[in-house]
This record gives sequence, structure tokens and C-alpha cells, in this order.
Amino acid sequence: MKAHRPAQRGVTLIELMFAITVLAILLGIGAPSFANLIRDNRVTALTNDFVGSVALARSEATKRALPVSLCPTTDGESCEGSTDWSTGWLIFTDDVGTQGEVDVPGDEILQVNMNAGGGYAPEGYALSGAMEYLTFAPNGLTQADLPAIAGGAIPAEFGGGTDPAGWSLTVEKSDCVGGKARQATVTALGRVSTRRASC
Repeated sequence: MKAHRPAQRGVTLIELMFAITVLAILLGIGAPSFANLIRDNRVTALTNDFVGSVALARSEATKRALPVSLCPTTDGESCEGSTDWSTGWLIFTDDVGTQGEVDVPGDEILQVNMNAGGGYAPEGYALSGAMEYLTFAPNGLTQADLPAIAGGAIPAEFGGGTDPAGWSLTVEKSDCVGGKARQATVTALGRVSTRRASC
């Protein structure tokens, strides 16, 4: 009786080369889209982090009945005095000393938004605005000179008038093109909104 040898299984060199070629084409098509998705998600996440911090600062100001500020920081302990928010930022009570500065003793740091090794935004990502700090009053309104009138009415109990267009922080990647940036805007009423913006 003859022994029956099972058929050998596997792929030929030509089949393997064809599979590698197809894989290379798919990666070539998919990789740029995946990189764009990662970029968009990071920009959105950085914007949302800032919006969350603004909401926290406003909430703490009304809860504590004290002015509360946000400012850029590089050391996690003091305000940097710049308009570059990509290094990270502080939220602190701001009822002692100079507004927009952490005065010790007196002001209490409530939250530090920066990485353990320093910095905050990944390399190549920028968070920039025109203000070196943003302060919320105990009534939830901002204490800052904000630009341009937007036409929204401020209730009489808060002084009346109109709600300025507000202060904006733009988040974008260095190679950003088109409308791939995001912008967070804080108005005099303390309202914060986000929208897509041009790079």
C-alpha cells in the first residue's frame, strides 16, 4: 500500500509579490487620510481641552465668588506673560495683587494644564490668541477689554449694553491648509463657542 502524501500548501513567489504590491497601493492611498484624521482629532481635542478649562474657570469664579483667571505657563506655577497657549495654562483664583498674575501668598492654583515633562500641545501644534490672560468675575462675566460689537444684548442686571464679539484662541497644526484650524471664542458674557477656521 502506497503512503499518501498530503498536498503542499503555500503561496508562490508571484502570488506573494502581487499581495505585497496590492498592500503597498492600499497603504499609499490610506496613509495620508489617516494622518489627516489624526491631525483633525488632535486639533479638536486641544480645542475641547481649552473650552473645558474656560468652563471650569467660569464655574469656579461664580462658586467661590472670586475672580478666577487662566493664563499661559511654562513652569506650572506662574503666568508666562505671552500669547502662546501651546506651552500649557493655569487656572487660579485672582483676587490678590495684580490681575492676570499668580500672586503668592494669596492666589490659589486650581488646575495646571501641561504635560509632566513641560509643554502641552504636541510638537507642530499651535494655540494662539491675542490675550496674555483671561479673567472671570464672580458674576461669570469676563473682566477684559474684548474687541468689536457682536450685537448680543447684555442683561440690565449685568450692566446692559451689547456683548462684544469676544476673544478668540486658534488651534492649528503648522502645515495646516484651508479650513482645518479650530477657533474657540469667549465673549464678555462668558459664553464660549467653537467653529472651524482658516489656517
